[in-house]
Amino acid sequence: MSILGKIFIVGIHLHSYFRSALVLRPATRLVEVARQTVPSVPEQHVAIHLQSTSQQLSTQLAELRVALNNAKQLNFEMQLAHSEDLIRELDNELIEIGRAAQNGQLTAVPGESAETASSKLASSARQVGSTLTQMVSAVASGDRQHVGASAIEAAQSLRTFVSAVHGICSTRKDTTVDRFIVSARSVVHDSGRVFDKVREQATSQQLNDATKQVAVSLRQCLSCLPDTQHVERAVSQIKSFRVSTKI
Repeated sequence: MSILGKIFIVGIHLHSYFRSALVLRPATRLVEVARQTVPSVPEQHVAIHLQSTSQQLSTQLAELRVALNNAKQLNFEMQLAHSEDLIRELDNELIEIGRAAQNGQLTAVPGESAETASSKLASSARQVGSTLTQMVSAVASGDRQHVGASAIEAAQSLRTFVSAVHGICSTRKDTTVDRFIVSARSVVHDSGRVFDKVREQATSQQLNDATKQVAVSLRQCLSCLPDTQHVERAVSQIKSFRVSTKI
């Protein structure tokens, strides 16, 4: 199954999780009201039945809470567990882009120009740095669901980055393809190490160091292009990325 398919499955699990979580509060309130009502029910058999069914519902809600907590943990793990597959897939895609460009077989996306490709690369580079920084900051907050959501955003930004690399290689003739692809692969590999460190629950220093290395790789990748206003602005913003909190 492709990484997109796996992310789709994670999305379905998250949707089911949130829909189930919505039931808890009103159902819990129903149990409370039922228990409060039992003493005022005149018919004894009805009161006994109401007490019994409310107790059953209370037990089932407790089981649902446990299941939701387990699902929450599972969703977090799933969102990070497939990061290695993602990095491998993107790396292979970059290799193919480089090979096709060298052989003159790379075709630009309809409507894409050197200018739009450069703008997309600068934007996606900023997004990669930003989303990885957010993911590391989420670790500090201790919110595992936030970490998982940030991981998905980081994965999407890496895909956009690789797409932008394709655009550069297919539209610009003033870029040394070999050097550019090597630099782009470094971005992907170093981003993968950030995922690894998060999954391994590394120290704050290790997470920060991994994130800083991505910023270095992004700057090196952008430097492969002749200076443009878009690139200079992106480089300046990437240099400013900082992890906002400590673990």
